[in-house]
Amino acid sequence: MFEKRLLDLEKKGYVRIDESGVFLLKEQSETSYFKSPDWKGFSMQDLPHHFFNHLLLAVQVVSNKHHKKSQYLPIVRNKEAQIWVKRWFSKWQNDAHLAEKLFLELNQWLESPSILYQDVYVGRFSGGDRVGETALQICERLQISIWDGYFEWLRGLHVLHLRSNEFPLLQELMISKMALLTKSGFATYDLFQKGHSLEQIVNIRQLKKSTIEDHFVEIQATFQELAVPFRPNEEVLLKLKEKSFLSLKEMKEFMPDLSYFELRLAAVSGVEI
Repeated sequence: MFEKRLLDLEKKGYVRIDESGVFLLKEQSETSYFKSPDWKGFSMQDLPHHFFNHLLLAVQVVSNKHHKKSQYLPIVRNKEAQIWVKRWFSKWQNDAHLAEKLFLELNQWLESPSILYQDVYVGRFSGGDRVGETALQICERLQISIWDGYFEWLRGLHVLHLRSNEFPLLQELMISKMALLTKSGFATYDLFQKGHSLEQIVNIRQLKKSTIEDHFVEIQATFQELAVPFRPNEEVLLKLKEKSFLSLKEMKEFMPDLSYFELRLAAVSGVEI
């Protein structure tokens, strides 16, 4: 995949490849999804991916019910997603207008000016006699790169999550940020919410300090509004955000007084790395 991407860049004139290496010939223009205020990058983590699996299943279930098709293979094989949608559907299955309500919410979202390619979502849907396309098939049909297709798909899901209160039916297919924490990370989060310090949590859980630090990085990445122990203050974060870093080592050279734990917390608090 990486070599294919390099060859694609060479074909478009962005790089030159020879036996000496890869050379940049011109900068690529910044794409629309990164410029958009709806783009939340790392902070959303896997929320959109979980939601879209639920949505694919929900559309399939509702469509097959509408077409009176009772035997079919779930389009998403993930058991947790299937259980989630089964629970969601049991709440709505007796609503005679479910298909119409779902269509209206999807239409309202996808007709938004911020959605550039509706097909990166609709093309994936299955139901009745229709089998959804793969992301690659859709991108090839739209004549866009798989990367542009992916990031536009992701940005559109960010838009939906930011406006979730406008879509009560779709909102029920979204998971909470809490569900993104690992089981062990949640145990540390729970103790932190009860007022315990990092050192106290190490003693209570009888784990290595580095493991608890990993949990706090996980917690900070999931709840960016939360100030976890040893997170650099806003003044330091602003200084770090003014620069762009390729590695934690570069951040350490710029801010030598900060520990690697503090730098990792900064990196998941919006500092570009």
